[in-house]
Amino acid sequence: MVKRYSVDFVAIAEPMVSFDRAVKLSRFIKMEDLAGNLGVDSKIWVFWWNLSMHVVSSSDQQISFILEKDNSVNMMVTLVYASCEAGTRRLLFDELIQLSNSVNVPWFVGGDFNCVSQPSEKMGGRVGNLHSMLDFNAFINAASHSDDGFIGSPFTWPNNRTGQASIKAWLDPFLVSSSCEENFRGFTVRHLPRGSSDHAPLLLSFVQNIRPPARFTFQAMWTSHESFYETVKMAWNKDPTSHPIPFTTLFLKLKTVKQVLRDWNKCVFGNVEDNVISQEEVVRVRHDIFDNFPSLDNRSTLGEVSANLRRAIQCLDVFWAQKACMNWLEDGDRNTAFYHNVVQGNRRKNLIKRLQINGIWSEDHEALRAEAARYFEDILRSSPHSVDDSILQVIPSLISDDQNVALCAPPTMEEVKSVVWSMNGNSSPGPGGFSGIFFTSCWGIIQHDVFAAVNEQYASSSGQTINSSKSSFMVSSKASPSSVHRIQEATGYRRQVWALPYLGVPLRPGRVLAADYKSLIDKDVLFTSEEDRCFWAPTPSGIFSTRSTYNLVREHGIRRLNIHKIWHNSFSPRASLFCWKILNRAVPVDSRTMDCGIPLASRCSCCLSPQAEDLNHLFLHSGTTTNLWRWFMPLVRSKQVKLIRWIPPIHHFCLNVDGASKGNPGICGGGGCIRDTKGDILVAFAHFYGEGNSIIAETHALCDGLRLADQFGVRLASVYSDSLTLVNSVKDRSCSSWRSYRWWRIASDLLHSNAFPISHVFRESNQVADRLANHVVVSLRNDVFWGVHNLPSSCKASVVLDKSGLMNVRGSAASRSLLDHRGRLPRPRIAVETAQEPGGKLSWGLVRNFLGLPKEGFTNTFDPLGVFLKGNYPTHNVLVELDDT
Repeated sequence: MVKRYSVDFVAIAEPMVSFDRAVKLSRFIKMEDLAGNLGVDSKIWVFWWNLSMHVVSSSDQQISFILEKDNSVNMMVTLVYASCEAGTRRLLFDELIQLSNSVNVPWFVGGDFNCVSQPSEKMGGRVGNLHSMLDFNAFINAASHSDDGFIGSPFTWPNNRTGQASIKAWLDPFLVSSSCEENFRGFTVRHLPRGSSDHAPLLLSFVQNIRPPARFTFQAMWTSHESFYETVKMAWNKDPTSHPIPFTTLFLKLKTVKQVLRDWNKCVFGNVEDNVISQEEVVRVRHDIFDNFPSLDNRSTLGEVSANLRRAIQCLDVFWAQKACMNWLEDGDRNTAFYHNVVQGNRRKNLIKRLQINGIWSEDHEALRAEAARYFEDILRSSPHSVDDSILQVIPSLISDDQNVALCAPPTMEEVKSVVWSMNGNSSPGPGGFSGIFFTSCWGIIQHDVFAAVNEQYASSSGQTINSSKSSFMVSSKASPSSVHRIQEATGYRRQVWALPYLGVPLRPGRVLAADYKSLIDKDVLFTSEEDRCFWAPTPSGIFSTRSTYNLVREHGIRRLNIHKIWHNSFSPRASLFCWKILNRAVPVDSRTMDCGIPLASRCSCCLSPQAEDLNHLFLHSGTTTNLWRWFMPLVRSKQVKLIRWIPPIHHFCLNVDGASKGNPGICGGGGCIRDTKGDILVAFAHFYGEGNSIIAETHALCDGLRLADQFGVRLASVYSDSLTLVNSVKDRSCSSWRSYRWWRIASDLLHSNAFPISHVFRESNQVADRLANHVVVSLRNDVFWGVHNLPSSCKASVVLDKSGLMNVRGSAASRSLLDHRGRLPRPRIAVETAQEPGGKLSWGLVRNFLGLPKEGFTNTFDPLGVFLKGNYPTHNVLVELDDT
């Protein structure tokens, strides 16, 4: 049994042999040490392995010891072998009650008590002794213990008889203290099958809790503080900007208030239980001072501290009453210990240790989680059904037209307020942690946002919101004025005359004439022989997937990019959680402690020189952290510096295209240019595309560039784009986004029919097209430019730079192994030969075009830079240095 369950300690009660045999038994079961309750006459033997154990108390009926494992798990265990006589058992109970006054760790008490706590724990024979049950229950209540349940047979002792002589009883319970519920919520007791003994062996499992982050819960005691209302008001009006959706605005403001109230509670209230203890000590000191010096000032001070103690006790009572989810009795005594027990009972009820799955009891956490999810899925999943609308005809209409109008009317402010104030302030809080008392106490601050959110939800409940100002109705010209007036009152729309154009076709009474379709027939509509295709909108490729369907129907929270990066599958959960704590300033450094109003002398323990400890210093600039960064950074792959330039075509022409989207998705446009072998601009374009993402802009720009070349009969030797996704999709003949399929299909057909090669280039060698695309998202119009002189001024410098053959430095990241003594990257120094014109004059125009910096900003940042002009072609040497490496 010891080998099967890999136990850490074993206890044996009533071994019926001398304690001298315990040493041999310890070696047999491979335990490190042993102890007994009475030396040679011990009736309780304890063996342990890989534990730190020392005995606290022992007697003829019990042995108590402290257990420690890995210097982290600290608990007290009392093993009992009680007497069969009630008087002797009372001595055991008195001894344990006296011991409970000095225990401040989780305490487990169990063993053979030789009595039951209630009649249902015994089957057969005479009814249990009433006085013994009263003594046992009195001990359990006085020691603040409770039964945590068990797994297995309900009885641990039988008399091994049959028929009416059979007696079974639960004589071996295991009791836990209140602190065990908080630290060892996974504690279980299993009744194993009996062997040679008449008592069933007990298998104890101690699983220490990993306490999750505390969820926010609005406390009713906060409303009694004088600064509460102003704190909520400042937090609510902190960000004056509002979201287009009122419900989202309400959610964001509640989130801001939640964070502010967290910090405010730490500074104002703190720990309510510690406040009571500190106030009691202050009152005791003031009582002693007043007894020795009974002056008016001391009496006034004593009254003030007594009032503070009463307020602290009241806050503690309200806190536990709300935590127990119970309302106060109007004329009853306030019993905080009672609410403690209620909270612990709720926790035990909410804990599921095992479930019966397909007739088999299971304790595996993953199996329990899967079974719970399947259970609720079966409840919430609708079964196939059919609805017969004809049955509605036999149901009488009990609501009048006026009542129907009143029910369908949007709610008023008074109606919303009456609903909010009808909520129970002491009820359980919602998912956001706010209970009804928050909305009633802060109604003057939040009423307008709550009313706007309710109206928005009411208006969108039908699935579509109608804009009355843009809606109208059309009736026959023969309709009476009274009929038109009734329609206007019922709908709130204006009357529209006939012949209203809709999709290019006028709407008119009677038959539609062929002339009505002339505007559509005259349009140059492009038809293709390709069949129409059906695309699945939620995926970029247009192919259906269950993942996109799940993302479509699930509830989405606010996406935070930094948080999204740290919660990655390649990171360990502990590392991700620690990064999350750093980003949310949840690491208990000295600066955070001082922010809570606790003064202390801050000094970083990771530095030789004394410096204040905060997050930035501890994780970025301290001595230990700098050494760690130096050790880890050489393992990170560094990017090499690349020098890139635009390469002209060997023959014919080349096309450079690019797209831009501000916001992605947002306002988008595309641009491109067709150049010859000398770099001269033949034609360039900048087209505005409205709303869209970057891939739409890139694809549309490629399509427009190829159409322009095809219209003028230009032979393209190469086509360049800095979108690797677009280039790969054209080469693979697979569109990357269904939203851009209409332009991708035209571009792909033109490229393959004319055998135009398309290649990917870096943005630094595609600057002309890039600047044209950025120009169009500002101008918001379509332009075609002939020659370099008609280009926008922002594009001319890039044309000259590409034509001259100068190199562009691609955004390089210095090697992370090259850190200086401060753990920082050194500033790069770019040294290029001095740029001079044929007359010897420094050409700062070329310098500005090369780096995009003014003369002063360049000279203050980098070393001198220039280009020697030799003949008509510039030569250049670029050297990138990183200090002394």
